[in-house]
Amino acid sequence: STMHQKFALLGKKWLVTGSGNWSNSTFNQYSENFCFFENQRYLMDKFQEEFDFLKSVALPLADTDSGARYPTAARPDHLGQQDDCEVYFSSENQKGKPAVIASRLIKLFQSAQVSIDIAVAHFNYQEISEALIAVAKARPSLRIRVLLDNGEFSDSKSRCKDLEAGGINVRYKSYSLAFEHPRAQLQHHKFVIIDGHILGTG
Repeated sequence: STMHQKFALLGKKWLVTGSGNWSNSTFNQYSENFCFFENQRYLMDKFQEEFDFLKSVALPLADTDSGARYPTAARPDHLGQQDDCEVYFSSENQKGKPAVIASRLIKLFQSAQVSIDIAVAHFNYQEISEALIAVAKARPSLRIRVLLDNGEFSDSKSRCKDLEAGGINVRYKSYSLAFEHPRAQLQHHKFVIIDGHILGTG
């Protein structure tokens, strides 16, 4: 229900994507990341496909047709995959099927042999937290580190306390406990590094 994407396609050459919204806070206050891909045709095609899909179900702000309905568009029935990169969008989710991104993350966790490093602002997805805890218990020698935003510690929806109880090393980016927007220096990254050579971000 929320338009939460952060990417830009510039001509036929550049894809820019990352954790941050295009706001003053993103560029000057929060912990964010931006990735710039040059001449990565496959990645650009996948993001163009997503942009076109989202635009097809969007409405103009000033719609004079009082009977306007959200149009429907068919999502291509495939998952992005090519050699050493993959692309997934939550718009690929379908009723009655596992969430495509969550499923892929869990498979990444299960493939880890040495380490899992995670930096995310919010961690409240139960299936993912349970999978991470299961991997930690199955492989005690695996180094798992999770970095969360300070606000997670007091958020009742967060799975951070479950992770800690499961023996996972969780740390919080700390800042003023007054959570007014101008003062909160958020940890806003969204990425995972598996075994030091696989990066998942979005």
